[in-house]
Amino acid sequence: MKTGKRVLALLLATALLGLTVSGCGTASEGSSGSAESGSAALGGEAPQNVAPPEPSKLNLSAGDYDFDANYFYDDYNAMSRADMDRQDGIDTFEDTDIVFRSLNWEQLVYLLQQEGNYLILLGGSWCHNTRAAIGYVNDLAHEYGITTIYNFDFRVDGSSSDTHIRVSNGDSAAAAPYNYLYGELVSRFLTNLTDWVEYTEDSESALTYTNSEGVDTTVAKVQVPFLFLYNRDNTVDNSGKGRSADRFP
Repeated sequence: MKTGKRVLALLLATALLGLTVSGCGTASEGSSGSAESGSAALGGEAPQNVAPPEPSKLNLSAGDYDFDANYFYDDYNAMSRADMDRQDGIDTFEDTDIVFRSLNWEQLVYLLQQEGNYLILLGGSWCHNTRAAIGYVNDLAHEYGITTIYNFDFRVDGSSSDTHIRVSNGDSAAAAPYNYLYGELVSRFLTNLTDWVEYTEDSESALTYTNSEGVDTTVAKVQVPFLFLYNRDNTVDNSGKGRSADRFP
């Protein structure tokens, strides 16, 4: 299993060190609960039996994500061609052999509660930085036999900035009332996110949301694209920052 561990470490290192240097955000404007290199098999179908943590407000998150590879191929390429200033009409994907599988909020929450190692990429086709990176990550995945990388878009309808949930309390964006969807992901599952991102929970750019008990809570804010390896049971400090054990779930 040593080879598998090196492969996952390489892909994770590429993501953390190369893909998050230049973040992408909305004009109004975190995620590794357990960002470790592991050797367990990755892949399989996206979870269907969704069991979000309580309290859940399922009607507020998107449920119409497309699980066909053509969703990524068509949507990312269309956005690439439309963004002539940055990409000069260059397609993100050359073919439909795509390893990414899109998750809505409930499915991501379900996945984060499962045992095992999962590669997850945060970002969407609307972000030029994500488009610049995601094709390269897809090629690496094929090169090293990784069959599935799960994708979650903070714009929960996949396109409109009015549905972007990574906004702080008091923001004028239409999605601000739904920022708990982002906040709860970080607070409940991505508990060491602040050790991996620029905008830590102590920074001026951190995100504040109101939790289920009516308490304002501040969490780290992740910039996209952000690719990480998640394992809910991780207790190993891989950040190199000397974190104490009480930072882990």
